[in-house]
Amino acid sequence: MTSATRVRRITATGVVGAAIGAFGAFALTAASAGPAQAADVAPVNPVTVPVDGHAANQGFLVFVQGDVALSADEAEGTLAAGGDLAFDTDYNIAAGSVPIGAPTLPGDDRPTYLYVQGGVQFPADSGAILRVLNGGLTHVGDTSTYDAFDADQNGASIAYRIAPEGGTAESIPRIEGTVAEPAATVPRLADPSVLDFDASFTRYRALSTDIGTCPATTTLADDEGTPVTSPVPDGSAARVAIRPGVTNVLTVSAADLDALGQLTFDGLPRSDSPLVVNVTGTSFDGSIPNLANLTNGQAPFVLWNFPDATTVHVTGADALEGTIYAPRALLQWDVTQNIEGNVIAASFVHGVPARPGPAPREIHGFPFAAEVSCVTTDAVTGNLTLVKQVDGGTASASDWTLTAAGAGAGATTISGQSGSSAVTDQTVAAGDYTLSESGGPDGYTAGDWTCVGARVTGATVTVEGGDDVVCTIVNTAVSPTPTPTPTAQPTPTPTGTPAPDAGPPSDPGAGAGPEITGDGGESPWADAGSLAFTGYDPLGLTLVAGALLLGGLTLTIVVARQRARRS
Repeated sequence: MTSATRVRRITATGVVGAAIGAFGAFALTAASAGPAQAADVAPVNPVTVPVDGHAANQGFLVFVQGDVALSADEAEGTLAAGGDLAFDTDYNIAAGSVPIGAPTLPGDDRPTYLYVQGGVQFPADSGAILRVLNGGLTHVGDTSTYDAFDADQNGASIAYRIAPEGGTAESIPRIEGTVAEPAATVPRLADPSVLDFDASFTRYRALSTDIGTCPATTTLADDEGTPVTSPVPDGSAARVAIRPGVTNVLTVSAADLDALGQLTFDGLPRSDSPLVVNVTGTSFDGSIPNLANLTNGQAPFVLWNFPDATTVHVTGADALEGTIYAPRALLQWDVTQNIEGNVIAASFVHGVPARPGPAPREIHGFPFAAEVSCVTTDAVTGNLTLVKQVDGGTASASDWTLTAAGAGAGATTISGQSGSSAVTDQTVAAGDYTLSESGGPDGYTAGDWTCVGARVTGATVTVEGGDDVVCTIVNTAVSPTPTPTPTAQPTPTPTGTPAPDAGPPSDPGAGAGPEITGDGGESPWADAGSLAFTGYDPLGLTLVAGALLLGGLTLTIVVARQRARRS
């Protein structure tokens, strides 16, 4: 068969190094280009964006400009590599249901599921087989790296097989299909007007940059709605609000994405409300957070955009719902979880050689199926400062966290303690900001927000371009409610035991003295701590009665003649 121009020959263990070397010069160029200028993005599907009148990816699920190394399990869709293909383990292409949208090359009677513009590196001393299922064809350009067969050693027709150069139809390792394909057509490649990797990735990189400048429309927040600010603590959980009817843009640094443990979405992405996650930084090396309530039903409407990254190394993750859009990057997917969407990358390593995982590492066929858009505006900004004042008590202003949360595209959110740089003389986009406070001790009431330099309505301040705004809130200590003082009760004094009667008194008036008693000779107030008296001196009784009356008590005097004692 006729050989095509050989691109390069690589080893399975060297595919990562080859990919890095191939794109190192480009990475330096990209890094020196400086910050991207904001650009409007008209509604576009960033994966199928037209190039020369056709979809840039020509319907392939995995579309890679350079080399691809497969050490995982399977892709349920199709795969196209503009460089070389290496495989280290058994691998299935187009597993599951029949892929939709795969291209049919001129002269073929069925679609192509595996397309390699370069050559194939087979694993040495391995029984690995790469299978192309569901009746798809394979095209590999560099015939110096393989031999193709459409008949076995006995001349009987077989489904196509591709073996190492110099091998036979029965050789292992190999690539094999499930339908007949003439060996002579395996090397046939598409005309560049139909499939041009370089042109497609030139468009992808420009579009990735433009999407990366889209203003953020949503932010990370905790369960109480308080913004989660950078740097994000390791293992943090955050929520993301999804607005209907617009392209939702979340911008997060590579370090913060790695630190997040879980994302929960308030509202779900849809075809008319896609989610773009712009991951900033020239590299990502870490884990993707658990996407708590996203499923493959939302995967076609989520785009993970790495506009500046030249390496994206995913070492841990649950299933990634959505498309990985990293047209400048070497993408390495180490983890034993699935990618649920397209893969757009400069080069791609799926799995880790000789490291079988406990769960399959698959790429599931949920291609991106929404249009994203954004409109940028010239930056119109003002300065905003938040101040806390405390009136009374022992609390300090730093006990509270002050927040100004912006609304709408391009809005800014600032949050921090009074006096900190986070809320002092901050440059913010013009617009409305909702003012709030959190934390602080009990025993204080908050007054209304007051602002100098801008209009405030309730808890919303409007910052115009060029404004220098200071917003203040005063918390006043609440005076404690007085505790009622109980009415004092007289201290009970027990009634003394009467002295024994010594006989009739010598005083002639004996037997006529007054006696304060209750029924039966006891004091009627004895149980209440009252006094009982017997005696003959009216002056003493008068003084006692006066003292009792001043104390609010009543004195009852019962006069009785004392009975003579019997002899």
